Amino acid sequence: MTSGDRVDSVLLIWAEFHQTREPALRNRLVMQYAPLVKYVAGRMRTRLPESVDQDDLVSDGVLGLMDAIERFDPGRGLAFQTFAVPRIRGSIIDGMGDGHRAPVGARQAPSHPAGTGGPRSASGQDPGGR
Repeated sequence: MTSGDRVDSVLLIWAEFHQTREPALRNRLVMQYAPLVKYVAGRMRTRLPESVDQDDLVSDGVLGLMDAIERFDPGRGLAFQTFAVPRIRGSIIDGMGDGHRAPVGARQAPSHPAGTGGPRSASGQDPGGR
């Protein structure tokens, strides 16, 4: 198979995926563009502390790739790689937040002991005036 045949094959996969949204086609596109995720993660890895694991970056990047595949519109005339790289990078950055995948609000520890309903003055009033 020549590189021209591969390009034609990928274009056919894109066209069919755009019509059907079939998960098997999405998975083929993920495999096709996996090297792009490894490239972006590798570039970002050079600017990060040694404690950051390359596999974690790639894993987070794949989530961004999957999002980019779902959102990409080939009819807009933009190359997929151009569209995907910022989403892959953003997903990696989001994943580095503090090592958790939960939303920020779910990660924040309560500022008061559980079950107390929050800080109260001796009279039972909320000291913040809420």
